[in-house]
Amino acid sequence: MKLITITATYGVTINLGNYESAKVAMTLGAEIDENEDTEAANKQLFDMAREMVISRAKPLIERRNARIEGITANLPPEFRDELRTKE
Repeated sequence: MKLITITATYGVTINLGNYESAKVAMTLGAEIDENEDTEAANKQLFDMAREMVISRAKPLIERRNARIEGITANLPPEFRDELRTKE
């Protein structure tokens, strides 16, 4: 068997609040040489896809967190800390 093409996909679903969510995913493909290390190439593709998804998801997470901060701004600090979502 001769493997010439590999693909890697990475994706996340982000809860935006108000019963909304966003899915951010990236699929990358590459042609590889017959003697190339397929595991290393697949890892490299997956890492690239992951970094791209994270960079696209960051603004969504920041907007969600800003909305949460605005909603919880008048609560006592101990309640705000409890409600704050982690990235």
